[in-house]
Amino acid sequence: MSFRFENNWLKEPNLEEVVVDSWGVNDNIKIVDRVARCANKLKGWGRRKRTKFKEEVDACVREMEILR
Repeated sequence: MSFRFENNWLKEPNLEEVVVDSWGVNDNIKIVDRVARCANKLKGWGRRKRTKFKEEVDACVREMEILR
């Protein structure tokens, strides 16, 4: 599975924290490995964001159905 950065992530308040934590400034690793690690962390983070968003939408749909 390839990595694709989503531009809407730039609006997320904790994106910088994920990138800084995964980049490993003090780690002595190659840039290619650094980028790969960052991409893997962002994939997981993005997956969790999508799941949470879907759950919130589902909850709103259920609430709208109740209110009808």
